[in-house]
Amino acid sequence: MTKTFYILCFCFISSWTFAQQEIFINIEIVNESLIQVFDQVERDHEISFSYNNELIKDIVVNGIFVKTPLKEFLTEILKFEKIKFEVVEEKYILISPDLNKKLATLAPPTISVCGIVKDELTLEAIYFANAYIKNTTIGTSCEVDGSFKLKGSFTEKDTLVISYVGYQTQEMLVKAFRNKPCRSITLILNDYQTPVVKVMGYIMDGVYLGNDANEVKIQPDNINQLPGQVEPDIMQSIQLLPGVISPDESASKIHIRGGTPDQNLVLWDNIPVYHTGHFFGSISAFNPYIVDEVNVWRGAFGVEYGGRVSGVVDIQSNNKIPEKINLGVGMNLTHGHAFAKIPIWKEKSAFILSYRRSFTDFWETPTFSKLKNKVFQGTKIEDGEADDNDLIELKNKFKFYDANAKWILKPTATDEIQVSFFTGKNSLEYSLEDIEDELDTSDELDLDNWGISANWEKKWNNKLSTKINSTYSDFIYNYQYINQQDSLTLPIEDINKSNSVIDYRIRLEGRYLLNDQHSLMGGYHFTSQEVGYNISEKLLFEENISEENNSSGKTQSLFLDYAFQNKKWLLNGGLRYNYFDLNAGHFFEPRFSIQWQPKLALKLKLNGGISHQFIGQLVDLELNSLGVNNEIWILSDEEKDSAIKGQQFALGFLYKKKGWQIDVEGYFKKLENITSLSTSFNTMVSDNFSTGTSNIIGVDILLKKRWKNYRTWISYTLAKADYTFEELSENSFPAFHDQRHTLSWMHMYKWKNLELSLGWNFHSGLPFTPLEDAELTQLEDEGEEYDVITPVLSTINSARLIPYHRLDFSATYSFPKSNTKRWEGKVGFSIQNMYNRYNVFSTSFSDNILDEDDPSEDDPLEIDKGLLEFTPNILLRFEWN
Repeated sequence: MTKTFYILCFCFISSWTFAQQEIFINIEIVNESLIQVFDQVERDHEISFSYNNELIKDIVVNGIFVKTPLKEFLTEILKFEKIKFEVVEEKYILISPDLNKKLATLAPPTISVCGIVKDELTLEAIYFANAYIKNTTIGTSCEVDGSFKLKGSFTEKDTLVISYVGYQTQEMLVKAFRNKPCRSITLILNDYQTPVVKVMGYIMDGVYLGNDANEVKIQPDNINQLPGQVEPDIMQSIQLLPGVISPDESASKIHIRGGTPDQNLVLWDNIPVYHTGHFFGSISAFNPYIVDEVNVWRGAFGVEYGGRVSGVVDIQSNNKIPEKINLGVGMNLTHGHAFAKIPIWKEKSAFILSYRRSFTDFWETPTFSKLKNKVFQGTKIEDGEADDNDLIELKNKFKFYDANAKWILKPTATDEIQVSFFTGKNSLEYSLEDIEDELDTSDELDLDNWGISANWEKKWNNKLSTKINSTYSDFIYNYQYINQQDSLTLPIEDINKSNSVIDYRIRLEGRYLLNDQHSLMGGYHFTSQEVGYNISEKLLFEENISEENNSSGKTQSLFLDYAFQNKKWLLNGGLRYNYFDLNAGHFFEPRFSIQWQPKLALKLKLNGGISHQFIGQLVDLELNSLGVNNEIWILSDEEKDSAIKGQQFALGFLYKKKGWQIDVEGYFKKLENITSLSTSFNTMVSDNFSTGTSNIIGVDILLKKRWKNYRTWISYTLAKADYTFEELSENSFPAFHDQRHTLSWMHMYKWKNLELSLGWNFHSGLPFTPLEDAELTQLEDEGEEYDVITPVLSTINSARLIPYHRLDFSATYSFPKSNTKRWEGKVGFSIQNMYNRYNVFSTSFSDNILDEDDPSEDDPLEIDKGLLEFTPNILLRFEWN
């Protein structure tokens, strides 16, 4: 295995050394002289142009070029001039007259129109602007990068119209786009309006702020390589944001501003996802290569979202219809992936398919080995693999996969229909055979989450649009443990445990633009949830145990939001009303967001709101003997106070000038009616549980600076998350996930096709309950007596673990497409925890049976669980279109 790993490393490094050094141009040209363009290309690529100034001094060019080969770039910008170029040496280009050159002819009557819409002052993209051909039904909305493309039966004499709320509508003849690359179009603000500060590169490319600064948008396709990651990971990318942490380093179990993972609403194409990770949270369950955008709400979220009290992660898969078939395949040291984007009706319909699968069930790579050591430490799996007894045979198989399918139909310029399917599965089979005692034990654990959604969006006119969405989601957890004696017909012990959630939803939503300053959004949301768990234990010589609970609840919601925007203000105010039939409760949720922009570079922001949650997770340490995935979903009971209530408010500012950016936001969050069983307190209270509150207060700070190809940022959070459970303690105490100080310092550098990233993370140590004393007790088993040291614990969470810190590194090299090949590729290498720091995640204490031969071991057993060790990974992927 080690030999294979070093061979892969050598192949990766060799690809850097021997890759073809072709020059690719990335430039946006807006009414610039050809002399200026040549000067910029010379600076960026260390090449030299030789020309007579009089020959080109009056030539003005336009265009946007992305990863365009140098020769193709020169051919395009000189196609309308009687000028030729000649590459004399590799980086020496001669420009001279060409009297025999035939200039490009006019385009045919029916042409394509491509553009990128930007704000005139900031030159930042205006996403979702309207672009349409006047007096026709041909039109579209701009993508998040401001781009649009129109094709249809129109001519050069037709008029293209570009419009967006708060900006002056611009009209231009289609013939202005004749034989030009994607043209840049700028919109001018109305006299009474100034731009909202849209920070497109909020942290880095692909991470930017939405119109509401409380919302962050992430585009995995455009995101830079994260330190320690060889490819984009949806849930890991979210952890870039201040206030979002994962104390156990998992991809899926994220805590947003002091909340717990089950308090976050995670949606895939509007499908609620109840299990968001693979390999017990180590890897996101979402394929990043078919994701368009991830919308993340850390504070008070919009009234269109309900059912959670902490945060929202809304993932939208690709919705663009490709011009031609796009295929991609790749692998790293945990899994392989493949996707296909297939147009089936040109510019009207397409299929998008994807699949990822682990090969951990037949190939244990160094990466998987490190992940396995972390996940199964302190469990029977780790103990079994450490046992070198020849009389024991061990079998351990684990695998996961996820698959997606999506159908997109755009029958008209104003209608869009999408049907999306998602599924993810984790499976673990563990068995141990004791040959001497003729005893066999086996564990089987399956986690399945799948769903389907159907969505129809209609734009009735430039003011009114509607959406109808229906989703079905099914989460299934099954675990079985069998202890079988070969000489017996029936098992000595047979344990079966299951948990399921069936979620069905319908949402109707409408948006209406009253005028350039005022708009309304509202709708109706119906949710039906059926939740159940079943636990049965059959013992050969004892009475069987069985416990079952099934409940269902329906929530009906109405929501309305009003938005106002003028010269300096952007105001949102809304109300969501919920009726939950299980307890006949009426729940009102007011929410608001205020943004004031006194200067172009400065924005002040305030937001707040109330939300309720009717489903949550409980921790059951006895749910299975593997020590993983011990949480079960349950529905609120008939008591009105059983619903979790969340209140959160945030106040801050955003300042951006001369490449510097600082974002500071203080927040307060209060969660009521949380239970001790949802916070791991059953280690303290046995089978009983209490109801309490959580108070979180904190401040998030982001400081960023960019110098050409290098960027760096520091993210810091100072926060305090306390619990109050009167039945457990007279005083408040830190939550189990409370980390007072969280600091990240990231560095990214790009040189041509090579990207390097380095990140250092520091967290305060997590709280734990220390040992106060020990008691000596006696146990009797089959006539034999044992002396046992039992721990006596001190005040809950009154001590802290040692601080956490880790250094991660990533490097990727891209092989871009050229005019001679249709494929592009990428190789990558990453290391997590470069200096192999031993970070402790938890400390607990258990009984210790005294050993007569070693009386010095007279303390309770201390059990420490560590996090990820030095972990390498490698990526290889290719894409064709």
